[in-house]
Amino acid sequence: MEATSVLWHPMAIWTGAAAGWTYTFQRWWKWRNNPEALSPERRLAFARSPWSGMIVWTSVLAAATCTLLAHEPPAISSFAPWLFIAAALSAGYAVLPRPGGEGLRGVPGLKLPVIALTWGWATVVLPQAGAGADPDWAVFAGQILFIAGLTLPFDVRDADTDPPGLRTLPQRYGAHSAIQTALVLLATAAAIFVLAPGPHWGRVAVALIAMPIVAAGVRPRQESYYTWALDGLLLLTGPLAAIW
Repeated sequence: MEATSVLWHPMAIWTGAAAGWTYTFQRWWKWRNNPEALSPERRLAFARSPWSGMIVWTSVLAAATCTLLAHEPPAISSFAPWLFIAAALSAGYAVLPRPGGEGLRGVPGLKLPVIALTWGWATVVLPQAGAGADPDWAVFAGQILFIAGLTLPFDVRDADTDPPGLRTLPQRYGAHSAIQTALVLLATAAAIFVLAPGPHWGRVAVALIAMPIVAAGVRPRQESYYTWALDGLLLLTGPLAAIW
């Protein structure tokens, strides 16, 4: 199956909606259980309208589910294992019962790997499997590195608010070393996308665009940098990968 048809398959649309819902739910859960771990802007936004994000994304997910079922119900027997793994990763990442409601992200040394693996699976393996294609494991590996590189500026921002024992890279080695590592991860991801059968120039472009943006995260910045620039790069991957 062509890469473009996989990306525009209703299953890929549903996966994007599910990812957006999960991301919003994770933030809402953290606000309910551990609000001091959120930035002041996020806490204020939730205090003003605690349900708006959940209502919007639940509506989007419901519409995507209806679209998927109207187009072609997925073959449950073949797709269910991929979906189960995605659900398990998301649940462990977000809401696995632990003090503070931090999920597996609260386990020392696991925050970055769990985030990268979860979102790599959700943005590469799950939509491809749901569209009936064999997962592209090389692209999956590159996407894990790409997401890890995008995540490190968040760890720089949270270095002072994360528990001291969380052992994130900025906590252990400092902000500059963490951002240098992020740039290496992004460059390696771009190289993998070039060498993978295709090649995947849209993903290469996003990884290269991300490098100067991530480099700016060597010190904490305003919330818009994380919400619009970094999160926006992850959302940009799909359209660019589909057309290029």
